[in-house]
Amino acid sequence: MSLRILQGTLWTLACCFMLLAGPVSACIFRVWVFQDVFRLGYALSVAETGSNQLQDAVQALEVELASLTSPAYLESMAKSYGLRPAAAAERIADHDSALAMQWTGHKAGHGTP
Repeated sequence: MSLRILQGTLWTLACCFMLLAGPVSACIFRVWVFQDVFRLGYALSVAETGSNQLQDAVQALEVELASLTSPAYLESMAKSYGLRPAAAAERIADHDSALAMQWTGHKAGHGTP
């Protein structure tokens, strides 16, 4: 083989390589991007499922809180423990407010001067 034929063959191979390198690189890039989008979509789906489960748990806890703090439930629990309403003399708020009124010179239950 002559040097000129070898150079021509190498030049042809180099040109073919350059012509194919761009499309092959573009295909590889597209596969990489698609794989990344697929992975992120799966992660988003998992996060959304977790968020929905947490919202359901919050809603259930809000319902439970509302039922546990309802006056009817609190009254039934107090009765089950043998508690009774406080007598007038046992009420701290009434006793303290009467004392406060005496200190300031106002009669209890009559509002502001």
